[in-house]
Amino acid sequence: MANNTLKALQKLKVDCLYKKSTHFNAARRLKTGSNRFKFTLIAGTIAASFSTIMNIGIWDKIPGDNTWIQIIVNVLGALGGFLILYTTTFSDYKNKIDIANKHENIANNLNLVFKRIRNTEARYLDRLIDDSALSEALTNHTEEYIAKCANAPITDDEDFLQAKKNFEKGYTTEYTNNELNC
Repeated sequence: MANNTLKALQKLKVDCLYKKSTHFNAARRLKTGSNRFKFTLIAGTIAASFSTIMNIGIWDKIPGDNTWIQIIVNVLGALGGFLILYTTTFSDYKNKIDIANKHENIANNLNLVFKRIRNTEARYLDRLIDDSALSEALTNHTEEYIAKCANAPITDDEDFLQAKKNFEKGYTTEYTNNELNC
């Protein structure tokens, strides 16, 4: 029985789990950050537009002293203009979304590798494949894993730590501690 080969296959399966979760976390982080810029741009546009609309003659139609209201609206308009400038200067929204999509694609591909590994392991335990076929499968799955990870965008440490925390909280309840720590 190929205990070491099976153990190596199980470790590769766990690597897929962690790497997959890490890339999904990176995708969520990037999309959340991109959405903040998008909402800031929308808020800035609304404030600047409102200020512009009010300053094209609407104030003359409002009775009474509205100087303070005009000042507040103009300050909001200036703030809106600053928000527009800030988001258009510092946001690379499309690039962040593209990278987030790459992270999701890598995670989905690693999930498929994980499932193939799990199926290989099951076939071996059911004695549907022999030791040499298991060894060959390990080589193939390892090469596939490396190929998927080779072109992966970089993740942050926080993405991995979140994946680790998710595992510790039991989000992978279908796996035993022995499987996760082999």
